[in-house]
Amino acid sequence: MSSNFDSDLSYSNKEKDQRLVELQSLFEMSQVLNSSLNISSVLNNILLTPMGRMMISRGMVMVISENGSYNIEALKGLDRDLVGKKVYFDGDCAKPMLVRDIDENDCPQKDFFVGHKIELVLPILSTNRSVGLLCLGQKLGGLSFADSEIDFLSSLSNIAATSIENALMYRKLEKVNRQLDKKVQELNTLFEIGQELNSTLETERIV
Repeated sequence: MSSNFDSDLSYSNKEKDQRLVELQSLFEMSQVLNSSLNISSVLNNILLTPMGRMMISRGMVMVISENGSYNIEALKGLDRDLVGKKVYFDGDCAKPMLVRDIDENDCPQKDFFVGHKIELVLPILSTNRSVGLLCLGQKLGGLSFADSEIDFLSSLSNIAATSIENALMYRKLEKVNRQLDKKVQELNTLFEIGQELNSTLETERIV
């Protein structure tokens, strides 16, 4: 009786220790993600953390665009030509999905995941709105994802959502600033040309 109690207590303590390690890892990950506004850096960290921790062979992060398609923005262990590829989904991915359990009628994109050996798809959600998808391949050794691992990855994905949104907003602002700089340069050039034209009445010089 005492032996069984000690065994249960030992298991409970191990479970608590594991949860504490996971919480610490999530906290550290949150700090890392929020320390950068570079979208490539943010997405690479989202990929490398679970891949290194769980010995996962391959993975990709898709980010939703304004037209509703998912753009492959970052990947590891997969063909680099996939970067920039658009993937369209008929329905919403609101919860983690093991690819083997996906009904092809509900998700015609199952063939895409199977073709690239993706085993687990996790939504990246911000206030119930999809920001992207974290797609992970098989663990080395062929081990299945445990429920606790899927819970950890779901938490990681949701923590990442705000960082992705901030990084995407920053990228958009950078693009707008570049466009404004170009317009300012064009206006300055036109102003200088106007000054030159108004400074002379000589036909040849004007031409």
